Amino acid sequence: MDASRRVVYSVLDLSGPPAKGEADTAYWSENPAELPFPRELAEVGHAVAGATLIPTVKRGGAEAAAAERPTAVETDPFLSTTARLTADTPFHVISDGTYVVVLRQSVNETHPDAVFKLTGGGSSGDASRNDYVLSGTKKVPLVRDTLLCDRFLLVDGKLKPVLEVRYKRSRHATLPESAKDSLGTEDMEGRPFYEPTQELSFVRNLTQGRFAAVLVPTAISGVQRWQLFAHNDATGRIDSFSIEQGAQGLFNTQGTRFYTSPDPLHRDAVFERNPGNCPFTGRELVPVTGSGGQAETELRLAGTDPHVDLGDPAALRFGGKPYSIEAWVKPAELDGPVLARGAAYQLALSPDGTVYLAHNANPWLISSSDKISKDVYSHIAATFDGQTARVYVNGSLSGSGDMPFVDEAGAVTLIGKKVHQGRTIGYFKGAVDEVRIWNRVRSATELTEDMNHRLIGNEPGLVAYYRFDEGTGTTAYDQTDNALHGTLSADVQWTGSDAPVGDHPGVRRDSFVLKGRSVVSGMSAVLYHQQENAVAGYRPDPKPAKRQARVMLAFSAKYGQNPCLASLDFAVGRDGRLAQAPDVLDPAVLKRPAKGQDSEQISALQQVIRRLEPEVDALPPEIARRDATAGTVAERQAEHDRLKASFEDLERRYLAEKDLVTSWIYNVDLKTPRVVKDATVQRLYAVPSSSNEARVLLVPASTTGQWMTWRVEAVSDSQDGRPCYLLVSHDRNADLRVAGDSTAENAQLVTVLSREWSNPSEQFQLVFEGEYVRIVNRRSRLAIGLPSAAQNQIPVQSSEHLKADSGLFRLTRLSMRYGLDVHYVAAKGKMDAARALLQEARTAKQRVAELQLTLTAKPEDFKSSETVVTL
Repeated sequence: MDASRRVVYSVLDLSGPPAKGEADTAYWSENPAELPFPRELAEVGHAVAGATLIPTVKRGGAEAAAAERPTAVETDPFLSTTARLTADTPFHVISDGTYVVVLRQSVNETHPDAVFKLTGGGSSGDASRNDYVLSGTKKVPLVRDTLLCDRFLLVDGKLKPVLEVRYKRSRHATLPESAKDSLGTEDMEGRPFYEPTQELSFVRNLTQGRFAAVLVPTAISGVQRWQLFAHNDATGRIDSFSIEQGAQGLFNTQGTRFYTSPDPLHRDAVFERNPGNCPFTGRELVPVTGSGGQAETELRLAGTDPHVDLGDPAALRFGGKPYSIEAWVKPAELDGPVLARGAAYQLALSPDGTVYLAHNANPWLISSSDKISKDVYSHIAATFDGQTARVYVNGSLSGSGDMPFVDEAGAVTLIGKKVHQGRTIGYFKGAVDEVRIWNRVRSATELTEDMNHRLIGNEPGLVAYYRFDEGTGTTAYDQTDNALHGTLSADVQWTGSDAPVGDHPGVRRDSFVLKGRSVVSGMSAVLYHQQENAVAGYRPDPKPAKRQARVMLAFSAKYGQNPCLASLDFAVGRDGRLAQAPDVLDPAVLKRPAKGQDSEQISALQQVIRRLEPEVDALPPEIARRDATAGTVAERQAEHDRLKASFEDLERRYLAEKDLVTSWIYNVDLKTPRVVKDATVQRLYAVPSSSNEARVLLVPASTTGQWMTWRVEAVSDSQDGRPCYLLVSHDRNADLRVAGDSTAENAQLVTVLSREWSNPSEQFQLVFEGEYVRIVNRRSRLAIGLPSAAQNQIPVQSSEHLKADSGLFRLTRLSMRYGLDVHYVAAKGKMDAARALLQEARTAKQRVAELQLTLTAKPEDFKSSETVVTL
């Protein structure tokens, strides 16, 4: 990638003359070529929606109009293709044996080359357009910090985009425009169909190119899976995606069903794509229902106070808006809340085995007609659309009814426990797995389709998702980008799960973090095979043979304050999926052998010891000092959130009004001060008077007191396409007018208390010339000013002022008319202070964690150094 984010390539051509020498460096292309990216982008998993066209940009930067057809010479090849979406980060190139595959991180909406979705389809980066798809008030970007994939063929020493077949008229891969539409590799105008850039939108929050990709084999010849690793900057975790490779070599997010032997004894030896009979038993093959790595562990709630504390995050305060809750439960006792946020809402079990959703209102619950049993896993769910609550048991609607919603301020969301106004109401006893919380209503079809397989974690509306596959520790990790992690009480145990939940056949996502380490570089992944000596064929002597496939992931990390290289080694299953990793990994630290140090090394270690001793002693007080600030995160977050809503509303109003000429109070000053009778005059001044009509003068800009401020008020009239305004003395509250409604040259100006809205002598046009303005009367069409030959300080209207500097004024803003700027500045100061305090607390919290890790590591280094010295 060059400095302009253009990806270039060179090809090794060994067919050249041998005179170049034996080193292959002499056979690379001398002039790298720019990689030609396509002009369309398609979102993986959304083929029906078709591809989105990148706008055609002419050389010079202007977007071509819809009807324009610029020639290739006139078109900017970078800005008119998905090349413009390439982030300035490391990218990956791999080969599947047929295609060269390029994977790259995308830009986000803040980048100058970003494009945004249009309501009529397509995309644009033209800021003057008003037909963008909006999310609230913000334009929706075509891509945002995600992963892009393109394929190329090497033809005659050049990488070329892959052609694809589509319908010629509709330009769609699967939807014809009519019965007459036919398939081909070109449209009706002879333009070729190239495979669009693939957007892997389920890979999110990428930064600095921190991802890796590798193709992993399965037990079926020719069938592979894509394995992606991506650091999620929002959660700080590494997301691992396993996606089936489609028939065309890309991504099949829907997945394919595989079949195996009905006899467990032979399942490891039978793995087929199509139905058939087992070669060992002769019986019909059965579908594979993945078990490895899914529903690995569950939470067992028992004892005196079993629960998971999710805190009180804003995302779980629904406030009467739609939501859905679902979970797999295996009750030891038929009673108690599965999930509750005080009395605001709770999904719970009744002693008779029914399931109910309760609100703090009347009626207060909707119960199911179906019952669940003890010691057996059941799927329960509840939805609320703002009016009607529905309860589902094992995917079937089992109860519904209208129910109001009354929130409970300050309530804590708990799994397995309900606390209302500080008092514990009840507990759920038994096992719970796969808890999912949504900020939208899930349909019965959605619940049924997804209840038996794990989610990715970025599904629309999913605000919290707990798989409970950690297996150890006191944290239940949220698998969404919201990172709403839960804290386990002492009476919660990890046990093996038998919940009927498997991997999605198309996409599997796992998420993990390295304890005490943070990713600081790009990533690299490689596929390799274990080799073993094995006897094969008719030869009795063993030979090296490939056995189990493995994938190794490596990246640079920060361990406390020290850099390190992190490496993870994954086993590969026969289905091409990696072995499940725990949610928190704590790799062993490899150190060099300590024996055999010479005297110089021992002396160096003694110096290390002397340095480490005061560092170790200084850590506890430093941790204590910062811990006081770190403990205020929740308090400062609450204050930040309290200020944010009102500030954002005030900021929207301020930004909407700050550029309007009618929003401000001004001083009106001549561009060039004038000397009249030994006085330098410049500022427009309304002479104070109790009479209806009063004179207007120009006075020195240094004059203090009232009567020199003006405001502009809009009227409904216009002239020559320009709006007309009233120019009002703010202190006198009187309108500027040409005296006697005159249209004559050098007619004087007055202010009048009696307003005549429709009087053209009282209306003026503001004709801006750079930072200055001419004030032109509507009736006379003459501009006001001080003539070059003036002998007094009385402004008049004159044709001279339409062109000369004597008619140019500066409108100097003093304040907004209703004090909005003052309120905004004050609120912004408070908001900035709240943000700074919150960031200070968050930084302190992070620093405390780093210092505690350092405090753990330093004694080990100290002990290691002492051990070497004493050898």
